[in-house]
Amino acid sequence: MSAHTPTPWYVQPFARGMPEIRAANGAEIAEIFPFNFDADDPQTMANARYIVRACNAHDELVAALESAMAVLCGDEMNKSSLIKALTEGRAALAKAKGEA
Repeated sequence: MSAHTPTPWYVQPFARGMPEIRAANGAEIAEIFPFNFDADDPQTMANARYIVRACNAHDELVAALESAMAVLCGDEMNKSSLIKALTEGRAALAKAKGEA
């Protein structure tokens, strides 16, 4: 299995009538088709943005969880490492929620 296209990805609004997900270099990754075939359906754009937000946040969420697990389950338990893990976790969560 090959690696996915590197993030960050972005949404190209309604290109060819449907939103497209594109890589940072502009390469098309996916085109989002609405269930009701209405290219102006706002839910279709919301779905595209949700996919992009989740994919763009994935690596940071995994890293933050791994860091937290290392601190909480390992020998690295000290105030500095705990603060670092929590800070990374909050930043990754904000990005996943679209707040960053």
